[in-house]
Amino acid sequence: MTTDGPAESDLDAYDPAIDVFGDLAPARYWLRVDFAPYPDGTPATPELVRNTAVLHRASGGWLIVHLHEDVRQVGGVPAVGS
Repeated sequence: MTTDGPAESDLDAYDPAIDVFGDLAPARYWLRVDFAPYPDGTPATPELVRNTAVLHRASGGWLIVHLHEDVRQVGGVPAVGS
């Protein structure tokens, strides 16, 4: 497999907010994707994504019925000032 940029090196979901309304639950959280430096050592910017998932309670568990991602900062590009 080939890629056009650096490889992902870490993934972190943070600041979760979950509300339950009967059998529906909207969940909101931020996702940060870190990338390995470029071969010449130049650091790559992290990608910051705001996620919203809508879950539905069914068959004794929760199923994701909708997922929305909003990229707030594109990652994997050379960091400014590097």
